[in-house]
Amino acid sequence: MKTQLSRFLAIVLFLFIGYSGIIGWWNQWNHCSTIYEEIQTIAQLLFGVLSLPAIILLILKRPLPEPLEGGFTVAFVIAGGMAPVVWGHQGVLIGFAAGGVTVLMAIGILWLARIGSRGLTSGSS
Repeated sequence: MKTQLSRFLAIVLFLFIGYSGIIGWWNQWNHCSTIYEEIQTIAQLLFGVLSLPAIILLILKRPLPEPLEGGFTVAFVIAGGMAPVVWGHQGVLIGFAAGGVTVLMAIGILWLARIGSRGLTSGSS
C-alpha cells in the first residue's frame, strides 16, 4: 500500500511539474529579453520534458535512472532558483532561498518515486 501510494503521489507531482514546466516555457519564451531569462526558461522546459519519462517509468513500475534524477534535479533547481531573480527582480539571496526550497522539493519527489518503485518489476503490483 505504501509503495502504491508513493508511486501515485510521485506520478501526480511529476504530472503537475511537467505541465507547469512546459507551459511556463511556452508562455515565457517570447518574453525573454536577457540571457538569464533564457537560461531560466530553458531549464524550465528541461525539467518539464524530463518529467515525462519519469511518469512513464513510474507507470511501468520501473525505478528512475540516476541520470534522469540528476538532470531533473539540476534543471528544477536552476529554474526555481533563478525565477525570482530574473523574472521577479528579487535579490540573489531570495534566489538562493528559492533554490534551496526547490532542492527540498526535488528530494521529496524523488524519495516518493524511489519508494514507489522499490522492489517492483513490471509484472508486480
